[in-house]
Amino acid sequence: KFIENGSSEIIKDVFYNITLRLDNYESEKYALFNVYLSKTKDFNVINRFFCRFKDPVYLFDFMGHCFSANPSFRFPLEKFKDGISIAWQKNQEKTECLLLNLFNQDSVFGILAVKIILSSRSGIYKIDLLKLDQKESQINSIKCFCKAPFYFYKLLPILLCLRKSKYEEVVELLQEELSDKVFYAYHDTIYELILKEIGESSEDKEFMKPITEALNDYKELKKLKESIKDIDPFENEYELIQLYFRLEREEQAKMMNKIKEGEGSFLHFAKSTTIVRGNSWKIGDREVTPLGKVEAQMLVDRSSYLNPDLYEFNLDNI
Repeated sequence: KFIENGSSEIIKDVFYNITLRLDNYESEKYALFNVYLSKTKDFNVINRFFCRFKDPVYLFDFMGHCFSANPSFRFPLEKFKDGISIAWQKNQEKTECLLLNLFNQDSVFGILAVKIILSSRSGIYKIDLLKLDQKESQINSIKCFCKAPFYFYKLLPILLCLRKSKYEEVVELLQEELSDKVFYAYHDTIYELILKEIGESSEDKEFMKPITEALNDYKELKKLKESIKDIDPFENEYELIQLYFRLEREEQAKMMNKIKEGEGSFLHFAKSTTIVRGNSWKIGDREVTPLGKVEAQMLVDRSSYLNPDLYEFNLDNI
């Protein structure tokens, strides 16, 4: 009654006590949580509300309802990350069971499972797909994993366990999907990662045959395309390429001159910086310190830039 009829101050105060001071009674807390949201539309409380729950079933129920209203890879998971992390720490077995159960439902919920698996701040949440008893569920997991638009290489260790599935159709689908990834998307890079994850047994070598064939087909196609000068942009559009780079250099020169005129700019700062032997630097009268190196990299699906419209269409129609 306080939440339904109280002033905004009373509602917030009561809900604060429910969130942080009312232990156990999780079913009642979850019911009050839904009343609070319908009353206030304050979705920011999701960040901390589920952190004190011992049973993750309520968190997954709420995520499922939210996702069903917006079922896509763009579904925002930020507000649930803390709750998922704590659920994994407190009750990993139950959390894994709930994650796997998403593959047992409508195929669209497998996308939510993939997003949750990738939401860990320290790698991924590792689950065993072989615990899925039904063939349809295993097939759904393969399709959803292979639809992931980013960090597919992180999902490989989980996905490759299905090569040991008791269902022949599942193994064949996995080979087909990985072959497509090698041929169309990631080529040698993902092939080498697959080799690192599997063993040297005769079963694994047999499993790799169609994937190796896909890599060989890609290399043959690449050689063929390189031999056809009619589709080589350096042969047919050389003058346009040179014009592009010339205009780019002119714009960069204008930009650099403009930056030089501004006080406090990077170039103004760089004027007083001395590079020593190419691997150290010195600012003013300070001591010489070694140069550092900052690097980041990630795999990009080739089809995302070869045909971006089709790629976006496929992501939006899951």
